[in-house]
Formats: sequence, structure tokens, C-alpha cells
Amino acid sequence: MKDAGADSLELLPGLGRIGAQAGLGAGLSRNPYGVGTGIEAAGYLDVPLGRAGGGKLSYEIIVAF
Repeated sequence: MKDAGADSLELLPGLGRIGAQAGLGAGLSRNPYGVGTGIEAAGYLDVPLGRAGGGKLSYEIIVAF
């Protein structure tokens, strides 16, 4: 049974099913030099540009603070 909606979920369907990704991460940090503790967070967006060799060529944006 084929999933009829799977093709509409691709960001660039002309490239095939190589997939875009997005993610978030967060955590607590403690500096060993006595500067203090803090919170860190990051997010990324990985957008495929095309196929390359055995994988994909992609553009990735990472934002962290």
C-alpha cells in the first residue's frame, strides 16, 4: 500500500526523497573555571540542494546561544 501524501511532504520533490531536517537542542552548562553556570540552546535547518555521490549536498543553518 503506497502512502499517497508522502510526495507532498518533500521540500524539493524534483530531487527525490533525500529529505530536509530541522532540530532543536538545549541543556545546562557549568564552567570548570568558576565563571558560572548557564543555559545553552541551538537549532538547525538542513535543506537539500541535490544528490552528490552516495549522499546529498545540503545547506545547513545553525543558530546557537
